[in-house]
Amino acid sequence: MHFTTALTALLLSSAPALALPRAPSWSSEASVNDFAALKEFATPSHWSAGGSNNYTADDSCDITQKRLIGDGLSEALTLLDHARAHLRRFGNDTIFTDWFGKDADPNTALGLYDRLVDGDKSNLVFRCDDVSNLCNSSTYGVIPGYFVPTDKDQTVVCPTYFNKKPELQNMCNQGQTLVKNGSELTQGAWFVHRLLHTPTASGGRLSDVVDTVAEALELAAGVNQTQALYSIHSVQYYALDTYAFDILLPGVGCRGDPSTVGKRDYTTHPRHITY
Repeated sequence: MHFTTALTALLLSSAPALALPRAPSWSSEASVNDFAALKEFATPSHWSAGGSNNYTADDSCDITQKRLIGDGLSEALTLLDHARAHLRRFGNDTIFTDWFGKDADPNTALGLYDRLVDGDKSNLVFRCDDVSNLCNSSTYGVIPGYFVPTDKDQTVVCPTYFNKKPELQNMCNQGQTLVKNGSELTQGAWFVHRLLHTPTASGGRLSDVVDTVAEALELAAGVNQTQALYSIHSVQYYALDTYAFDILLPGVGCRGDPSTVGKRDYTTHPRHITY
C-alpha cells in the first residue's frame, strides 16, 4: 500500500462520517474500454529514435587503438558518474564551492554531469587520422588530440595519446596531485576534456576559461565565479577531486597545495587557442 493511500485510510477510519463528493457516473470498465479503443487510433511515440548510448571509433583506428579509446572513455564515465553521485549526496559542499563558487547552483552542475553520463552519444565520433593536420603543428605543437574544427562532435585522437597516461586508480600514487599534474593527469580525465568540448555531450557552452588548479580556485572565489560552471577545467577538477577524496584517499584526496606553484605568466606564455 502506498504511503498516501495508507494515510488516507487512517484518516477516514478515525474521522466522523463525511459527505464526500460523488464520483462521476461512468464505470471503470467503460473508461478502460474507451482507453483501449483510443490506442487503436493513437500513433506510438518514438521520441528517442535515432539516439544512442554508445560512442563510435571509426575505421581510421585499428583494433588496439579502439580498445585504448574504449578504456579511456570507460574511465571518463567512471569519473563523471561519481561526480554526479557526489553532487546528489552532498550538493554545494566545500568541494563544490571551491571549484564553482558559493553562489553556484549545484543543480546546474548536476544537469551537466547527468547529460555527460546518460545523454545521447549518437553523433560522437573518435578518429585516429590527423584529418586537420593539428597533431604536430606550428599552432599547438605536439598534442594528444583535438576536435575537428568543422565538426566539434568529432575528436581526433593523436599518436601522442597512445603513449599512455596513468590509470585512474593510480592518480594519487607516489605523491601525484592535481596541482602537479593538472586536469588531464589520467586517460579518463583527458577524455572528459574531449567530451566537454563536444556540443552533443555538453551542450556546446563550455570553454577553456582557466587551466591550472590555482586559476580554477581563484575563478570560483572571485567576481567572475559565474564562469566556473562553464569552465572545462573546473568541471574536470571537480570530478577528479571528488573521486580522489571519496574513493582513492578517503577524506584526504590528492588536490595538492596550489600555493606551491607560481601563476603562469600569460604575457610570455599565452594560452593556446582552444583545441
